[in-house]
Amino acid sequence: MNKDQVIEVIKTSINQNVITREEVISIAKAGTKNEQIIGEKESNIPKVLYSIGGVIAVTGILVLLGNNWDTIGFIGRWLATVGLGLATFVGAFMVYKKPEYNILAQVFFTIASIASLIGGFVWLGESGLSYWDGPDSALLIASILFAIFTTALYASRKSILHIIATVFFTIAYYALVSKLLKGSGFGLTTLKDIVVYASMILAIGYFMYGSWIVRGVFTESLTASTKRIFGGIYTLASFGLFLASGLFLGGIWNLLYAFIAIGAVVLSVKLKTKIGLLVTAIAIGIYCIKISVEYFADSISFSLALLISGLLIIALGYLTYYLNKKYITGKTN
Repeated sequence: MNKDQVIEVIKTSINQNVITREEVISIAKAGTKNEQIIGEKESNIPKVLYSIGGVIAVTGILVLLGNNWDTIGFIGRWLATVGLGLATFVGAFMVYKKPEYNILAQVFFTIASIASLIGGFVWLGESGLSYWDGPDSALLIASILFAIFTTALYASRKSILHIIATVFFTIAYYALVSKLLKGSGFGLTTLKDIVVYASMILAIGYFMYGSWIVRGVFTESLTASTKRIFGGIYTLASFGLFLASGLFLGGIWNLLYAFIAIGAVVLSVKLKTKIGLLVTAIAIGIYCIKISVEYFADSISFSLALLISGLLIIALGYLTYYLNKKYITGKTN
C-alpha cells in the first residue's frame, strides 16, 4: 500500500466515523514526539563524549606534570599548562556560537580554567619573584583569571563560566582575607572567628548570585532546567557554607544559631528548595549534637546526651519530610 492509498483509507475512515480527526492528529503528534526523543538521545552521545574527553584531558595534564615535573623543564611545564589553557580558551570562542558545539565549548572553557590556574603558579614559581608568594600569588593569579573568565562569560553567556568565575572569585577572596590577616598579631581564636565571619559574608554573596542567575535578565538565554541546576548549586553552597561556618562559633552564637536555623527552614519553604531544606536539617542535627555534648554531657552523662541528640535528629527527619511534602512538593498523605 502506497502513500496515496493510506491517505485515502484515512479519509474514508474519517468520513465513515470509524476514526475521528482528533485521533489522527494525536497519532501524528505521538510519532513526532518519538522522533524528537530519538533525536535527543542521539544528540546526547557527543555531549557525553565531549565531557569524558575533557575529564581525560585534565587527568592527562595532572599525570604529565606529576611524572615529568623535573624533566620537562620550565618550557614544557608552561606549554602543558598556560599553552594548553590559551589554546582551549581560543578554541572555545571559535565554536561557542554554534549550538551543536555548546557542550564542547564549555568543556574547552573548563580545561582552560584548570590549565591556566596551574600555569599561573608555574610561571610565578619559575619567575623568581619572591614578593608574590603564599596568599599574594593566589590573589594575583585568581584575580587575573576571574577578570578573564568574567569577560568570557559576558561575551559568550556559557553557563559553566558562572561556576568558573565563582571559583576564581572564592580563591581570590580567601587569599585577600589571608593576606590581610597575615602578621596581624591576632590570637588563633580571633583569626578563626574572622575567617568564619568572612565565610558567612561569602555565603550570602553565593545566595544573591544564585538568585540573580535564576531571575536575572542577563541569564534569560539559559534554559529553565539549567537555571534550576545552578540555583540548586548556589543554594547548596550558600546554605552549606553559612550554616557550617556558624557551627564553629561559640558563646552567644549557640543561642542565635537556633534562630538562624529556623530562618533557613522558613526560607527553604518559601523558595521551595529541597536542597536548602536538606542542608538546614543536616546542620540542625549537627547543632543538636554539639549543644548536647557541650552543655549536657557532664550533667546527664555523655551517653544520655547522645541519646537525646539521636531522638531530636529523628524528630527533625520527620519534620523535614513533612515540610517537604506539604510545602515544597505539594503532596500530602
